Amino acid sequence: MAEFFNEYGALLWEGTLETLYMTLFATLFAYVLGLPMGVLLTVTKAGGVAPAPRFNAVFGLSLIHISEPTRQAEISYAVFCLKKKKKKITKQNYTYKK
Repeated sequence: MAEFFNEYGALLWEGTLETLYMTLFATLFAYVLGLPMGVLLTVTKAGGVAPAPRFNAVFGLSLIHISEPTRQAEISYAVFCLKKKKKKITKQNYTYKK
């Protein structure tokens, strides 16, 4: 075992540090971009502090399309959300029988 680490220890240490650097950079990048975007979407949603439904819809869909290439499903998540919104049922559509 000692012989293995003598031969490959430096290489393993270098690879471990590179992995940690990449993970740290990706995490910081996600926080720096993701946190402001999430706050912006929350603030501009309907009923939010500064409602801007058009901006929220466009900005929200653009975020979905950023992650779109990684999806595995046959239907786009954005299309799924739009179809889901169209099928929204309100109390006015129901008739109550006693």
